[in-house]
Formats: sequence, structure tokens, C-alpha cells
Amino acid sequence: MKELFSSLDPFPFAAIDDIIPVDLFNELKEYAYKNLPYTEPGIHQHVMKNYPLMVSRLKELHYEICEHYYNDWGLTLAETPDVGSFFQFSCYNTTHMNYKEYNIHNDSPKKITSLVIALSDEGNLTEIYKTPHRNSFVYTADWKPNRGIMFKRSDNSWHKVGNPLGTPRVTMSMIRSYV
Repeated sequence: MKELFSSLDPFPFAAIDDIIPVDLFNELKEYAYKNLPYTEPGIHQHVMKNYPLMVSRLKELHYEICEHYYNDWGLTLAETPDVGSFFQFSCYNTTHMNYKEYNIHNDSPKKITSLVIALSDEGNLTEIYKTPHRNSFVYTADWKPNRGIMFKRSDNSWHKVGNPLGTPRVTMSMIRSYV
């Protein structure tokens, strides 16, 4: 795991390279392509549930990543012991922008942190904004498999999926949220 960029402004976020060990990354990519209809147009999502060993490894990794950033972000794992972690796979295979994820938005107050990890060979990562307006763009990292964008949810954690490419953008999100 290697930090590419991080900031506390306009809200805590970080871009991280090589976030998942190579063997696990390859398993996750294979799992995503087996469980998502990535050749079909639209947005497809799938939450991993039935693979206890893989989920266990992901929970440990997610805990380590959160532990690394939470202190700087004003959070502690001890303050949020009864929260859930879940792992959602997404495929954005669209040529148009009439999905809410392509608009600047803020996540549910139930979310604590989100980490979006690039799985496919092509795509565009989450874009960070100061306000819910397009002219307030702050940051995005170039797409690279096994690169992630993690951020702390707040009342001003404005973000969006990068504009559609017309090719499958496959990601895995590690989400920590209040149950």
C-alpha cells in the first residue's frame, strides 16, 4: 500500500496505490467479472456475501487501511465498534450520464468511510468536489488497477463517478457504515 495523494480539504480523502495484495486483487477481479453482467449496458452492483475466507481477508485489510487514516481524519475504530463493513462490486457500463452516480452527490449519513478500488483495466476514479457544483472540482487520480480513493463521509463530502467511457468501469468498494 502506497499513498499517492491525501488531503483534509475540502474533506478527508486519499488516493492509494497497490492497496490490495496481488493474489487477493486477482481473486477479486475474477470474482467481479464472474458475478457482474459487465457486457450489458447500465450500472450493475453486487454485494459479496458467500465467500467467508475472502470476506475475512477483506475485513482485516479494510481494518488496517481504516486504522492508518482514521486518526488523521478525526475518527477512531474504538468509537465505531458496532458498525458494519461490506464489499460492493460495481460495473458502470454506460455511454450516457442519466444515472445519479454521474452527478455530484453526498452519501447517506449512515456511511462513515468509502474506499473505491479500480479493478478493470480501464475506467475513471471518483472525482472530489468542494461543493455540489461542477466548477468546484478538486481532485481525481488517473485510473490504474489496484488504485483506490478513500474518503470520510461528511455533510460536504461531494463526489461523483467520473464521466462514462462506454466501456466497463469495474470497481470494488469497501464501505464502513452504521448498521
